[in-house]
Amino acid sequence: MLWSGETGPSSRWVYFASPVRRVTFGAAASAAELLHFFNGLPIVGGPHAPHHPPFASGWMGWIAYEAGAVLEPAVGRAADRGPPGKGAFPLMEWFRIEGVLAFDTHSRRWWRTNGHAWHLPDPIADQPFRFTCGPAEPEDDGGYQAAALRTIDYIRAGDIYQANITRQIVRPFSGSGRGLFSALMREAAPWFGAYFETDDPWARRIIASASPELFLSFDASTREVRTRPMKGTWRGTPGPASEAALRTSAKDAAELTMIVDLMRNDLGRVCAPGSICVADHRTIESHAGRGAAPILQTTTSVRGTLAPGRTLADLIRASFPAGSVTGAPKIRAMQIIRELETADRGIYCGAIGSIDDRGTMQLSVAIRTASIVGAGDEATTDGVEGTVTFGVGGGIVADSDPAREWDETVLKASAFRRAADSRD
Repeated sequence: MLWSGETGPSSRWVYFASPVRRVTFGAAASAAELLHFFNGLPIVGGPHAPHHPPFASGWMGWIAYEAGAVLEPAVGRAADRGPPGKGAFPLMEWFRIEGVLAFDTHSRRWWRTNGHAWHLPDPIADQPFRFTCGPAEPEDDGGYQAAALRTIDYIRAGDIYQANITRQIVRPFSGSGRGLFSALMREAAPWFGAYFETDDPWARRIIASASPELFLSFDASTREVRTRPMKGTWRGTPGPASEAALRTSAKDAAELTMIVDLMRNDLGRVCAPGSICVADHRTIESHAGRGAAPILQTTTSVRGTLAPGRTLADLIRASFPAGSVTGAPKIRAMQIIRELETADRGIYCGAIGSIDDRGTMQLSVAIRTASIVGAGDEATTDGVEGTVTFGVGGGIVADSDPAREWDETVLKASAFRRAADSRD
C-alpha cells in the first residue's frame, strides 16, 4: 500500500496492491545484482491519461540503507555486528504489480486498473486490526549526545561538514501491523506513506512508513529528475512567529544548504550538463496529523534532466542513499555513521516507492518509518508477535547542541509514540 496524505502538493493517490511476484536481494547481494534489476526496467515514457491513476502496473518496493555500502564499497560495513539474523531485512525487495485499487484524495473517487478482480476481507468491518506495543527499551540520551559530540569533533577536524546521526526505538509488538499503520497515518498524515507485509518461512516482516520527504522522482516522458531534501526542524504551528524562528536559524539553514549542494552534485553525475537547477529554496512546510502538534521543516527542490544513455540504475547509484540521511561529504559521513551507530538501519533511511511500466519512478526517503519483525499470528492475516523498531535522527553540524539534537529526535518520534500507544 502506498498512502498519500491529503495536504501534500506532490501526493494525491492511495494505492492498494496484491503482488504477483517478489524479487528479494539478501545481504550477500552484489552491487551488480542490485543495479541489474533497475537496468532491466524500461524507460519508455509516454503520458498517462489526465485524472487517471499515474500508476497502473509495474513495481513497488524498497531499498535498505545498507545497500548504499554495497553500491559504494569505500563506505565499508561494521565488522563487529556479525551476519544478519533470521528475520533481518534484505538489502532490497521489489514486488511485481499487475493492477491496483487506487483512491484519488482530490476527487474522492476509486479506480480499479487492468480489470483484475479484488477480494477484500468479508466483512471488512469485522477486521479489528488491534495491536499492543510494550514499553520501549531504555533510550540512551547520553550515548546519543556522545555520538553527536564525536561527530562535531570530526567536523572541527575537517573530515566532514555534516553527518546525520540516528538512534532506534525498540518495543515489543503484538497484533496487527495494519492497525499500527492506520494509527500512524492518523498521527502523521504523511505525504509519502507506505505499508508492506511479507511472509518468509522464518518470520513475518512489516514496513509502516510515514515519510514526509521525497527522495527521487523521475518522469520518463520528459526525463526530468527531482529531489526535495528536507533539513531543519522546528516545533510549532504555522504562522509568522514560528516560521520566522525557523527561517532565521543559522544552524538549520546550514544543514539544508550543505545537503542541497550534495544532491546537486549527485544528480550532476548523471544529468545533462547545465540542466541542474534549484527552486523553492528553504520552503517551510508543516507536517502533522489530526490533533498532533505540527512540525515545521524546510525543503528545497533540485531538478535536472537525466542525460541521454543514462538509466534508472545510473540514477540510483549516483544518489542513494539520500544526502539528507547521510551528510557531506557523503562517503566519509557514511563511514562515521557506521562507526558511531550501534545497529544497522535496515529499511530506515533507505527508500520506498514505485516504478511503473512506463519507467516513471517515485521514491520517498524512508524516515518516520517503523519495521516489525516476528512470528506470524495464524489468527489474523497480518498479525505479528515480535518487535517494532522506529528510527529517528538529525543532522549534526559544527554549532549543534547535543542536548537539543536529542530533543529533536524526541520530537520526530512523537507521532510514532502516539500511534504505538493508541492500541488500535
